[in-house]
Amino acid sequence: MFHAFPDHYTQVENLFEDGEWAILEWKGSGTWQGEFAGMPPNGKSYKLQGFAFFHVTNGKICFQRFQLRSDFGLFCTFGDLLKAEPTPMLSR
Repeated sequence: MFHAFPDHYTQVENLFEDGEWAILEWKGSGTWQGEFAGMPPNGKSYKLQGFAFFHVTNGKICFQRFQLRSDFGLFCTFGDLLKAEPTPMLSR
């Protein structure tokens, strides 16, 4: 994964907590620069934003729910994958 997107980064934008619940808001980006799922790189960049909910008990995360907010960047970057024949990795 990191070979395909060597410049990928994720940055925490906000972290909110209230008792046993926390919400993490993040953003990230990268560029498809290496082979991924059997497809050659296309040089396209993507930007993502998202957030995650955490339930924390006794100082440990016991539940996480992830929600991606902006998947349009992924559709633009991986459009070629969506048209390709399924590979063993994609058909699981």
